[in-house]
Amino acid sequence: PAKKSREQILSPIISPLFKYSYAEQSECDNLLIMLHGLGDTEVNYMKLGKTMKLPNTEVIALRAPLSLFFEDMGTAWIPSFTPDGELIQNSQERLEGLLNVRRSLTKLLDSLASI
Repeated sequence: PAKKSREQILSPIISPLFKYSYAEQSECDNLLIMLHGLGDTEVNYMKLGKTMKLPNTEVIALRAPLSLFFEDMGTAWIPSFTPDGELIQNSQERLEGLLNVRRSLTKLLDSLASI
């Protein structure tokens, strides 16, 4: 059987948890995982990762799971705004969102460490 590419190996691990962009290089020992900030997406970070041209390094840029109002406004890792557009201050909802992201990232890192 044909040898699987790194993306074929990584995709089943990452895609159930996150949307992502990936840049594969041959014979890499390193993996750079990039997380964007509030209101952004993985697209600019994927460009940055590719532009850095780090030797022997593959790049994965993850997209936060929550859309901000409209898709073109970017995404967020945790609940950040009310339906009226007000910033959510210290709330249980934000804490639960943070814990969910932490669980997903931990699951992703544990899975990546096992391959």
